[in-house]
Amino acid sequence: MAKVKQLKFIKDANYFKITQEEFNTLMKDKALKRVVQLIFFLLSLNLLILALLWPKLPPQLPLLYQKPWGEEQLVDKLTFLILPLANLTFCLVNIRVASFFFKKETLLSQVLVFSSLTVNLLATITLIRIITIII
Repeated sequence: MAKVKQLKFIKDANYFKITQEEFNTLMKDKALKRVVQLIFFLLSLNLLILALLWPKLPPQLPLLYQKPWGEEQLVDKLTFLILPLANLTFCLVNIRVASFFFKKETLLSQVLVFSSLTVNLLATITLIRIITIII
């Protein structure tokens, strides 16, 4: 019986070590290191604000501002978690892609990291403004 050869999409089995090395290479750039630190600070600030104020939040919160004014804008408390979770996912994916392309395309990496900072900052401002409206 002939042996079936398995397809490998990742050449090296140690994918996490490669990812860590790429991230460490990205962190050698001082400007990008500061921006990534700021991104992680804002992400943790989002989670801290939600964790501290979660019991004080009402069961429904305004999030869907593109809908007509009133009850249609309201979402459940758990649905409100979409904002920080989408922010977290967007930033982690962008930082991962930026670290992957850093050696070959430095400008692309810088654009990805700075766009993550911009989206993160806007999401943090949105979160704070929504909570200050409620509380």
